[in-house]
Amino acid sequence: MRDNKEKKTPRKGKKPNVAKSLNDVLSKHTKKIPARNNKGPTAQKKNGRISKEKTTTPKSKAISKTIKPTTKHVIKKTQNNSTSKSHSKGKDVVVKPVHSKEDYKKINSAKPNVKLVESMKPNWNTIRDRSTKEKAREAVVKKMVAQMTGRVLQVTLRHDASRMVQSILQFGTTEQKTAILHELAAKAVDIAKTPYGHFAVLKAITYCNRKEDQKLIASALKGKFVSLGSNVIGSRTVESILQLYPHGLTNGLKAEFYGQKFCVLLPEPPRSLRALMEQLPGKSSALLDHMRDLVQKFVNKGLLEFTYVHHLLWEYTQELLALPPPGPLDGKTSRMDDLVAQLIEAGPKLMSTKPGARVMTVVVAFATAKDRKRALKTLKGHALESILHDSAYLAIMRLLDLTDDTVNVQKSLLEELRTTRCLVKYSAAGEELSRSSLPPLVSIALHPCGHRVLLRLLLPTAPAEEMRYLEPDDEA
Repeated sequence: MRDNKEKKTPRKGKKPNVAKSLNDVLSKHTKKIPARNNKGPTAQKKNGRISKEKTTTPKSKAISKTIKPTTKHVIKKTQNNSTSKSHSKGKDVVVKPVHSKEDYKKINSAKPNVKLVESMKPNWNTIRDRSTKEKAREAVVKKMVAQMTGRVLQVTLRHDASRMVQSILQFGTTEQKTAILHELAAKAVDIAKTPYGHFAVLKAITYCNRKEDQKLIASALKGKFVSLGSNVIGSRTVESILQLYPHGLTNGLKAEFYGQKFCVLLPEPPRSLRALMEQLPGKSSALLDHMRDLVQKFVNKGLLEFTYVHHLLWEYTQELLALPPPGPLDGKTSRMDDLVAQLIEAGPKLMSTKPGARVMTVVVAFATAKDRKRALKTLKGHALESILHDSAYLAIMRLLDLTDDTVNVQKSLLEELRTTRCLVKYSAAGEELSRSSLPPLVSIALHPCGHRVLLRLLLPTAPAEEMRYLEPDDEA
């Protein structure tokens, strides 16, 4: 036998183990510390073979000596010169530095208009105090307006100064409000889309009640009403204007939702989608396509709880219902199917208004059995309050009429009514106002709208002439 063993040649198809692992390379440069309590030997790979060693690193070490190749570490030094480590498998986690109060003061002092805002904060506290007398409040407001003139836009966009502009619009005189409003109107669309600035625009809409001020705000938003109405924050401004302003000012703004390219050549803005389609009979298909895209935008942005959206949806739904019966090449079925797919799960949001509830009744009528089952699931936990609502009960009645799955209706609606506790009304501050001691079914029977649902269950096949419990505008 030979003393020196001959080196084995690698087989064909297998590469020799030349490259060493990262752990082996790092282990040579790390200091091995004997473990205090060795429960057993640890296995470690060397050159492809497993060798047992009795030395392990202690678990109490803040930073391990060996680094796994699949784990990345990000180490930052804090102010106390102590190291902190955070790691996740395959990802870097950045540890934010800790700042002291002095550092935050330096950061805030570098922001623009800091001295102006700090000097106005005591005045703002004086204005909003209810015990402040009117003469003292007028003097403080006058001082604040003088300080803010020319810098209203910059102050409005700050999170801690927007409320100062709102207080001037609420407590200031007509001249002071007009001065602030003229500066806001220059960038009203951009301010209405900001999280803090849009509150100042809402205050201006509420407290600037003169016709000149309303015309100024409406003209500042003209041409940008659709982009504002399809914005998550700007939609609040659109809602306030369409509810508080007269129709003579809002007709032109609302017509922008029907498509500016269709209304630009008309002598007067149309009052409704029906009026626009009568004036442009050759473009009805393009108008319906535009409204379908607008509805999809509202759904994607989560704006289905606003009243103006419900009115637009009801106008669009009426036009779909007015189309001739579908033929082999007609697009009525596809448009209605798109509407059902978009709104079938939006019942709790749509049923808060009468136009939205009407839209929901039409959607349920054209939906399939599977879609109606989805609609019933969205009402879980809201059955009693929906039946007792001034408009939501219409959609509940339509669901009860058209749903063939009686077992699902029993579980989703009727069983919930049986197990629901007594009604409790709360104030805006969360205080309990009243508590009903009656069972849910008795509360429904005594309610001016809820009792109609019970009558519908008792007379499910009654003709339309005998349904005297419904109002003329309750039928979709």
